[in-house]
Amino acid sequence: MAISEKTVDCHGINGSIGLFKGTMIIRGGGLPSSQTRDVPYAQISEVFVQRKSVVPFGVVIVITVILGLLAEYNGLWFIPELPQLEPFMAPISLGIAAFCAVPMILRVFFVNVLVRYGEGSLNLRLVPAGSGRRLARRFRELSSG
Repeated sequence: MAISEKTVDCHGINGSIGLFKGTMIIRGGGLPSSQTRDVPYAQISEVFVQRKSVVPFGVVIVITVILGLLAEYNGLWFIPELPQLEPFMAPISLGIAAFCAVPMILRVFFVNVLVRYGEGSLNLRLVPAGSGRRLARRFRELSSG
């Protein structure tokens, strides 16, 4: 196939997908075997873009930041002060919030793309969100018309 026929290219951590005018080229990554499959549009049953929820990590971040601020400034008068733990509470809560921010940021900027076709499927992980949406939209346009 000529390079000019390629319409969309989508790369993830475990493979890539090239969308051409009549077929989809699926290249699986990984060290044991790097397989390439040409799948016609008629055999593809689903192209699904999956974004995972950021709510669990967001809730943990908000709660730990609030607890860290309360521990630092003792905003609640009915909580007794623990002098041996007080210097460590704010840094611990900040560390937990920073630790939870990494997967939350990954979930905001990256998606998973699931492609199901006749003899199998590919779950492409850590695809940039714009690239994954563009692949699904362009596949819908090319396969319907």
